[in-house]
Parts: sequence; C-alpha cells; structure tokens
Amino acid sequence: MRIDPKAFAPTTALACAIILACESPPLRDPCPNGALEGDTTVSSQGELEEIARHTAIRGDLTISCPGCDDLTDLECVESVNGVLSIEGTDHLPSLVGLDSLAEAGSLVIDDNASLASLAALASLETSLGCLDIVYNGSLSDLTGLEGVASVENDAKIFHNTGLETVSGLGGLTAIGGSLEIHDNPDLADLDGLGSLKSVGGQLRIFDNPALSDCEVCELLDALEGMPTTLMVVSNLGDECTPVPSGCPGWH
Repeated sequence: MRIDPKAFAPTTALACAIILACESPPLRDPCPNGALEGDTTVSSQGELEEIARHTAIRGDLTISCPGCDDLTDLECVESVNGVLSIEGTDHLPSLVGLDSLAEAGSLVIDDNASLASLAALASLETSLGCLDIVYNGSLSDLTGLEGVASVENDAKIFHNTGLETVSGLGGLTAIGGSLEIHDNPDLADLDGLGSLKSVGGQLRIFDNPALSDCEVCELLDALEGMPTTLMVVSNLGDECTPVPSGCPGWH
C-alpha cells in the first residue's frame, strides 16, 4: 500500500505550529514590582531607574533632580498616596512618564525652569490635599489638571512668569482652604476656574499686572459664598462695566 506524504502535510504543519507556540516564552509583565513602601526621594536619573516598574508609591514621592530630563521610568506608577513633589529640575520639559498616574494625595510643582507642560497628568482624577504650582518660568497653562475635582486645603499658583491662563482647572469645584494667585506677570484670565463654587479660606489675587479686575469680579460672582478674607490689589486695575454683583468695592 502506497502512502501519499501530501496527506499528512496539514497535520504536520499544525503539529509544528503547536510546538512553536508551546516553546514561546510567556509575555513579560511590564510593571511587575507592585507598591513601593515609604517616602521616596529621587535626586538623579539613576535613582529614577532604581524605582522603575513600580505601580504605586505608598508615601511621598519627591523628585528633586536638577539633572533629570525625563520621567519615563515612572510610566508604571498609578498612584502616590502621599505628596507628589516635582521640584528644582533644570532640564525637565514635561511630565511624560506620569501618564498612568490616576491618584495623588497632594501635588507640588515647584521651581522647574524648563517645565512647559503638565499635559501628561491627564489621567489624574482625584481630590488633592494641597495644590502648589509655583516658580515655573516656562509653564504657560495648566492643561492636564482637568481631573482635579477639589482641593482640601490650600491651592497656590504664583511666580510662574510665563503663565498666561489657568485653563486646565475646569473640573475644580471647591477649595477647602485658601486660594492664592499672585506674581504671574503674563496671567490674563481666570477662565479655567469657571467651575469653582467655594473657597473656604482666604482669596488672595495680587501682583498679576495683565489680569483684569473684571476677571476677578466674575470669579467672585460665581462663588456661592465669600471667602473669609479677600485681598485683591496690584492687578491690571481696570474698571468693570457693568459691575458683576459679587464684585467688591475695591476697583
């Protein structure tokens, strides 16, 4: 009896495919390290690499790294349950690498000379304990913070010499403590605070020479109650007509 070898060709091919599939290595988990316990401070690009592939920081994460120029080693981090502080960087242009971050206890962006964008924080959907955006000369807007719904304590936005607008804070409805906006020479509008309904402490808006009093009046008019203390001086100083009902007699 003659056996046609072609009759076995499909079976042989299938068997080879099964063997190859079985021999393929398992997919590697890109974020295998789980949570990092305790407060962590990073002062070099090498130290960033040491904490790579963790999904959470159970404590404060302080990135105080003059030489760091990217944060891609943090691409697995989804939560920081303490304060996330990015401070004193000279060459960091953006926060790319924090794209997966969904939760943080507080957020501090302080003294980052080259930082021009917060857009990588777009996945952040949370209420913060504190929010500080201060001394960032290259930052022109706050795009990326749309998911911040409230700030339990104080919100501070000051000494950002390139900041033109606070757009990016459109989801912010309540601040439990004080709101400080001052010494931002290019800041021309407060449209990004259009959803804000309450400020539990002081409202201090001063030394923003491009900011119209009308912008401040409109902000006050939208609040459901007056702050405990109001300080509005040394802004553009123009007069609003008609005057919004919430505008005090300082203009």
